[in-house]
Amino acid sequence: MSSTFHCKVNASRPRTISVIVSIGTFLISSELLVFRSLNHFLDGFTHGMGTLVQRATVVVDVVSAASKLIPHPAAANTHFQWDWKDSQELKADQSLRNAKLTEHQRDAIAEQLRPMVADLGFEFESESELRKAARDTRIKMIDLNGDGVPEVVAQGMIGCGATGNCPFWVLRKAKQRYELILDGEAQTFTIQKSSSNGFRDIVLSRHGSYSSGDLSHYQFHEGAYQKMGCYAYDWTVLEGEKVRDLKEPHITPCNQRKNVRVLRSPTYHSASIARFRDMMIP
Repeated sequence: MSSTFHCKVNASRPRTISVIVSIGTFLISSELLVFRSLNHFLDGFTHGMGTLVQRATVVVDVVSAASKLIPHPAAANTHFQWDWKDSQELKADQSLRNAKLTEHQRDAIAEQLRPMVADLGFEFESESELRKAARDTRIKMIDLNGDGVPEVVAQGMIGCGATGNCPFWVLRKAKQRYELILDGEAQTFTIQKSSSNGFRDIVLSRHGSYSSGDLSHYQFHEGAYQKMGCYAYDWTVLEGEKVRDLKEPHITPCNQRKNVRVLRSPTYHSASIARFRDMMIP
């Protein structure tokens, strides 16, 4: 009996060992398979992250390079200087109809001015009245880029404020017609000594009180004049209870001065303009 049981035990041991070995082999193979899959996943993830980082770096480089090509008003404001002694104001007798131009030039300029005058909010009774208003627009021919072909500096005679601030445009000759390259508002304008992309910088001055107002600084970029800065100017300073006149205007960026506004009360019109003109004399 004992011998028989011993034989059975001895016979079952190889089977048990075989089962254990099989199970161990299966477990090891499974772990190796899982490890290989995880390793493959990690390699793919690392490669994907590397590609993503490279693409992000390229995007950052492109955005950084592009930002350097775009003009920033803040940078332009840092070096702003108003050549106020060169300020000009167009007179009523400097109308398009009185300009020393050929009839073809006059017609081409009037054709461009017509829709701009029509957009000023004035109700014209007829087309002929609109065309007359276009030809009454004050103009001056000024070569702004030195190419020998003068640009048209124009100022409307309607749509003006009580202190003389009127619609202001600059037109550039393009083949047989003229195109708009600056649209603003001004009482006086200054062709600056400085230039941008071959065109002289322009400062438009809007009159406020008898001794203050605001300035708009324009530079030529991408085919047209763009506003690069806004400033407030003052020709007086308050010292205690007395107001002292200045020999040079005090200029402050608009975002650093509070409550700056352009006055439009008729009571300031003639006196304020005369006062401003007197101070413009060097």
